[in-house]
Amino acid sequence: MNRDKILALDLDGTLLNSHKEISPRTLRALLQMERSGATLVISSGRPPHGSRPFAEMLQLKDFAGYVIAFNGAQVVECATGNMLFQSNLPHEVLPHLHRLSQRPSCTLMTYSDDVVLAEDIENKCVQYAANINRLTMRQTENIPAALTSDVPKCIIAGEPSELDKVERETIGELSHSVTITRSEPFFLEIMPMGIDKGAALARLRDLPALRSRQLIAFGDSYNDTTMLALADISVAMQNARPEIRQMAHYTTASNDDDGIATFLEQNCPDSFIEN
Repeated sequence: MNRDKILALDLDGTLLNSHKEISPRTLRALLQMERSGATLVISSGRPPHGSRPFAEMLQLKDFAGYVIAFNGAQVVECATGNMLFQSNLPHEVLPHLHRLSQRPSCTLMTYSDDVVLAEDIENKCVQYAANINRLTMRQTENIPAALTSDVPKCIIAGEPSELDKVERETIGELSHSVTITRSEPFFLEIMPMGIDKGAALARLRDLPALRSRQLIAFGDSYNDTTMLALADISVAMQNARPEIRQMAHYTTASNDDDGIATFLEQNCPDSFIEN
């Protein structure tokens, strides 16, 4: 019965194809799952603004779905718009992140008041983040000094080879106070300690309406590992990183080949009898 299912969907590389769109077939499949009782959860590293167009396409407000943003630092109930959970980075770690980001090709960025706040807005990775989230950019020389309120996540953006070094240094200095992950080879993402997609989904599953439901999670990258580990059924996309495919229960077709729809049509056939 689909009313006993929760579908947790990563966005980039999973729900969205290479054109950053939900394909018609995948959209039809997910709407059909909702009509037959499944609860959908968008689970992304993006800010809520970056998930909003896809939440609207999936009619999450009408079908009582949820959005997990910032890799779990915020959880939004779409039916009401209420923030069910929020966690922010300790302000004292921000100067460390500013210093650690001072490497060739790297820069520090965050999201504040629906703006991408960055120390180098000419950085292509910063521009990519602003573009996919449909946000404007604002330059500042020093993010810790510029912020007037707490933020749920910071990103050190840059060339993957440089970020490998920054990641080792960041883990060495801050692993006791923050959670560190990679959503893309060029994004090192830093959230509050204990914050990740799996922890956010565990909070949702503790809600009375979602308790005891089967969790099916779809993902492709390192920031999806805790979500996939929590799931009753974990599904990696064919385009996922090898470690993700290895840990998942199943591998489906790629995000460009309707991998989510393919899996659902094959494994939840009662929802697609009319097809």
